[in-house]
Amino acid sequence: MRRTVTALLCALVLLLAFGVVLLYSASCVQGRNPNFYLERQAIWLVAGLALGCLAAYVDYRVWRNTAGLTVVAVLILLGLLAVFAFDKTNGSYRWVRFGQLGLQPSEFAKLGAIVFLAAWFDRIGPRVHSFWRGAAVPGLVLAVVVGLLLLEPDFGAALVTGVVGIAILLAAGTRWPYLIAGGFGGLAAFTALLWFDPVRRPRLYAFFDMLMGRETVAEEAHQLTQSIQAFMAGGPWGVGLNKSIQKYHYLPEAHTDFIFAIAGEEFGLVATLGVVLLFTAILVLGVMIALRAEDRFGRLMALGLTVLLIFAEGFNIGVVTGRLPTKGLALPFISYGGSSMIASLMAVGLLINIGLRVGSEERRPMRNALQRI
Repeated sequence: MRRTVTALLCALVLLLAFGVVLLYSASCVQGRNPNFYLERQAIWLVAGLALGCLAAYVDYRVWRNTAGLTVVAVLILLGLLAVFAFDKTNGSYRWVRFGQLGLQPSEFAKLGAIVFLAAWFDRIGPRVHSFWRGAAVPGLVLAVVVGLLLLEPDFGAALVTGVVGIAILLAAGTRWPYLIAGGFGGLAAFTALLWFDPVRRPRLYAFFDMLMGRETVAEEAHQLTQSIQAFMAGGPWGVGLNKSIQKYHYLPEAHTDFIFAIAGEEFGLVATLGVVLLFTAILVLGVMIALRAEDRFGRLMALGLTVLLIFAEGFNIGVVTGRLPTKGLALPFISYGGSSMIASLMAVGLLINIGLRVGSEERRPMRNALQRI
């Protein structure tokens, strides 16, 4: 399993290194100081690495006993954001500011939901097949977290949290009828909120127009159109480092949600496929850790963390390439953003923690026996 952990670290280092280079190129024209976003990202990267190392060092099983407090803290913080609206950015109240720096509690709410669900199903054991313990209680907690995220509103975080929660319920053994009913109910409510939202409904119209091959001049299609043009300009090999045209304010959010398009423009298909392969490696390695984890809590938490990282990556790439409607969601380890960086590194730290403890229970009796000889 140590080889699995080593491979996971190698994939992480490669993604972080590529992300630093790409962020500098994509953001150097965004303000007077070409290093502004790179310097801030360096702060978040150091903080994320420190917390990731802490998550990898402290035995992950301590979270099993604090899962209730964790989810209560998450609900209180999200509730305060929804009620008191600390800071409004781009029409959403999702930030807590510390001077010029800000954090999004929604990124950490995803981790809190994973820890709670894994601990809950580990505690109830075979009672997972009952309606109240296996579906009602965890479903209600998940619905409250997702509902508070929608109040901000943060549709992206709500979608990711919902998908990760359903994955954990499925793996834990929740009965299919309960799972299907809850999943379709949540999807219907989410779709209705999107459809009746005056900001997001035009984006859906623009997306379906482009998907059907119809020409559209809607303002909501501008970002996606420029993103597609970036990939077309890059071709198989790219135009070269720091030679992007789209980053000169043609493509909005070029250094955050749409940074993958700049990767396609400057480094071509080779680099974008490389990023996809690295995330595929994280998927395979995360599943391997989940399958071989020491206990049910570790297996469910490893699965949730893996789904969290891979779904965010897949959704971001789907949006940037025009396969999904436009929605702001960071590309883990690459997009500019402190909250996403810290939460993603903590997720990998927990995965490493679970992986390093595989086989520890079998080795301990052997060491004790050797000491008595």
